[in-house]
Amino acid sequence: MAAGQLLGGWLGSHLVLRHGSTLVRPVLVASSLLISAKLL
Repeated sequence: MAAGQLLGGWLGSHLVLRHGSTLVRPVLVASSLLISAKLL
């Protein structure tokens, strides 16, 4: 699990540095909508 968390953190930070808010905003909106749908 620790290796997965390290890999995910590394991959996420590099994706944000490369693509900026054009990647972060849609992913954040999609994950928020999916969590809201799951709670409903």
